[in-house]
Amino acid sequence: MDNQEYEGETNKDLNFVSHKEHKDGFYEKIFNNKTRFDDMLCAFYIFDTIITNHEGFEPFFVHFLALFKVAFTKYLTAKFGDKINVNKHVIKIYEKDEKEIIKKTFQFVIEFVYERVQVDNDAEKTTEGVIKFLSKLSRYEKIKDSLDDLNISVQDIEDIVLEDKEVIIESDDSKDKYNED
Repeated sequence: MDNQEYEGETNKDLNFVSHKEHKDGFYEKIFNNKTRFDDMLCAFYIFDTIITNHEGFEPFFVHFLALFKVAFTKYLTAKFGDKINVNKHVIKIYEKDEKEIIKKTFQFVIEFVYERVQVDNDAEKTTEGVIKFLSKLSRYEKIKDSLDDLNISVQDIEDIVLEDKEVIIESDDSKDKYNED
């Protein structure tokens, strides 16, 4: 294929294009000898649980989802020991429709990030912190390192209280959609 066919394509459009066909093709990076079906299925199940709980997908969820497995692995290790297979556990609870712990862990991750970017009594600086987390790799990595270093107990996750269709991160649309009381 000719590279000109892909001019103007976004990275998303190049996920199934080989780097041999286009310099920015991702196919070999995504699908390689380390790619396993249970990794993809587990990722889909987590993604589906989160977007179902939040009435749709917000692009910035990806940043929080990327931290999910770190927190969930720590939770499962605290609860079941270090021999737990995280993917198999996610698949099992999803297929049994016992997804509450996935939702609680996602809530935990969001609260964890916000605790690190929040500036007391300064909404503008807090917003700047969120934007830096979403847009600067170094800020994201700093928060990920902080999560890596955190000791997570079973109660840290299980004690989170969720409400139906809880809006954890508010956008202008969600304020209208969920706050019609």
